[in-house]
Amino acid sequence: MRSLLSAAATLLAGTATLVTAHSQARNPIRTLAVVQNASIHTANHRVTALSHFDLSFALYGTRHIKLSLEPNHDIISDGATVEYLGPDGSVARTETINRLDHKVYKGAAWLEDNVAGQSRQAGWARIVVRRDGADPLFEGAFTIERDHHHIQLSENYQTWIRCWSGVEMGLWLCGGIPTSLRMRWDYTKI
Repeated sequence: MRSLLSAAATLLAGTATLVTAHSQARNPIRTLAVVQNASIHTANHRVTALSHFDLSFALYGTRHIKLSLEPNHDIISDGATVEYLGPDGSVARTETINRLDHKVYKGAAWLEDNVAGQSRQAGWARIVVRRDGADPLFEGAFTIERDHHHIQLSENYQTWIRCWSGVEMGLWLCGGIPTSLRMRWDYTKI
């Protein structure tokens, strides 16, 4: 019996997976900048959920950034659904997400050299286009030489400031997200 337990313990130990986790607080915001002269580089400045295109803009008036973007199918896969729960916790209805309704992109960030007139790849980009056309609105994140930049619409930034500064009180904070979920999202990057 003892050898059987020993063999079972050895088998379990051999199949166990060691999992480590790490989280850290975000660095404080060092600077704020307004995106200037944003332009979608297509014939009519319009994009669809399946477009490949460049998006350029300036920061601080002198730093010119170009994002080369393609559809990000990792975010919303074909056949993705949303389940709505009823009061008893059972699924009340299910809706399929139409991928073509969401302009979600990934790609590379390029830093344009004003003097030489050349660009060099300097990082990655993840962007959601909220409005295309001649005056585009977009949100997301990108890196330039390992420095992370977050782009938020002014109204979303103001909501973020209120939520994280503790202005809104009670269990349901930040647009209906419970505090525990909000913290989990922040620290694990879900």
